[in-house]
Amino acid sequence: MTSEFRRASTRRRRAGCHTAYIWAAWVVISAGAPRLVLAFQGDEARRQALMENARASAAAIDRRNADQAFQAGLARSAAAWGSSGSPSSSSGNGSGSGSGSSGGRVSGGGSAASSGPQSVVATRTVRVFVGETLAQSATRLTLKAAAGNAESQYLLGRMNYIGYGVTPNPTEARRLFVAAATQRHIEASAYAGDLLVNGVGGPADRTRGMAFLLVAATAGNPDAQALWGLKVFEAANETNDNALVPRALGMLEQAAAAGKASAQSTLGSIVYFVGVGGVAVDGVKTVKYLRQGAAQGDPICLYNLGNMLVDGHEWTGKDLREGWALLERAVQTGNGRAMAKLGVSKLNGIAGQQMDTVAGARLIRSSAQTGDTYGMFLYANMLYSGEAVAVDKPAGIRYARLAAEAGHGGAQLMMAKMNYFSDVGIPKNPAEAVRWSRLSAESGWADGQLYYGLMLWEGLVVTKDRPAAVAWFQKSAAQGNKAAIENMADPEVLAVVRTMKR
Repeated sequence: MTSEFRRASTRRRRAGCHTAYIWAAWVVISAGAPRLVLAFQGDEARRQALMENARASAAAIDRRNADQAFQAGLARSAAAWGSSGSPSSSSGNGSGSGSGSSGGRVSGGGSAASSGPQSVVATRTVRVFVGETLAQSATRLTLKAAAGNAESQYLLGRMNYIGYGVTPNPTEARRLFVAAATQRHIEASAYAGDLLVNGVGGPADRTRGMAFLLVAATAGNPDAQALWGLKVFEAANETNDNALVPRALGMLEQAAAAGKASAQSTLGSIVYFVGVGGVAVDGVKTVKYLRQGAAQGDPICLYNLGNMLVDGHEWTGKDLREGWALLERAVQTGNGRAMAKLGVSKLNGIAGQQMDTVAGARLIRSSAQTGDTYGMFLYANMLYSGEAVAVDKPAGIRYARLAAEAGHGGAQLMMAKMNYFSDVGIPKNPAEAVRWSRLSAESGWADGQLYYGLMLWEGLVVTKDRPAAVAWFQKSAAQGNKAAIENMADPEVLAVVRTMKR
């Protein structure tokens, strides 16, 4: 431990202050590895889940029943082409349920390509009539698209986006969608908006993308309603501008009523669960939409509802059997957060799970490999400390950095400590330590708020600012952080509080 931390710790012990407990924690951290965090921090988990769920929901629009319009479009195009006596194609299963399991096939044998950006289009049955191959279909659509036919631009855009009959090309798909959307093609407007807003196939253009989405959403396209509504709430959360929230809420509820799992997920996992954009938290509606989404196999709804049942939330009660059944279904869908939850429970033999360190470690590693920030944070701790896996500090630091850069407050705090004390491959860098500590605090991580507050309190590598330090202590204590609560009982801290109230 560095001399300034020794002095600070000794000084506060001599003063008989509660913060000596906090500084002792820094001694442990500098001498050993970060401890594995075994449970979510209540309110913080909900805040972090907000944006993670938002990103996941946005990415899911192309996986949520988006193929009905594509298949119907193929049928329309084929029928029009076939009526002139030319080769035509028609769609097979066009239900658009998003859960089809039959492999795509071409009449006369051969498998349809299913590589590239995945969509359930690749799992639909499409019959190509006599004389027209997939390549010929693509050629036909290319000619008609070049002539300005909006429907062909849309269909060819879909083929380019998923790599169906052509090499996947998101840049060309985006160009085609935008061309069709400019002609007010509704399905194309939904896709053009999606790609522009999320920066797929070119730089992000939120303004234009939202405009395309609104055209499609106003016309009743459920996919566009779901994504436009999500993005409005995402912006409201970031800017506190709630002007569009009522309209967005209406759009989301329309899409949810139409069976869009992504809208059900947004309403159940974000809007009514957390209370965003001035919309009141509503437990009844939260559970209603989570159950609707879970019934469709939505990974986010499966995780959130399962997590609430396992933990025993006031809105659901506790039901380990149903909760774990939902979480295990979420694991099967590849949900990294569910993997982490199950992995932690098996690793420690808690919440009704038998202790199985091998299975627990495997699940947490799998969670980290999906890119889930919590999974990466847990796995980083395990690799760093050698808990249930072989010690591999460089790998642990690598995962910690990935999670920190993705915004996980706990990983950001790990990086702060590693930069302050130095570690394997990380030279001592006080400025970076302050930056990571501040980011951890701003993310809402209770320990990050505490430690950044301590830096401000003692003036370590940052200008001393005790009122600001106390403000961070208060935020950490409000989340139930025991050390911060003890800190708030310190006479010196209470004296600062009194000056702040004047």
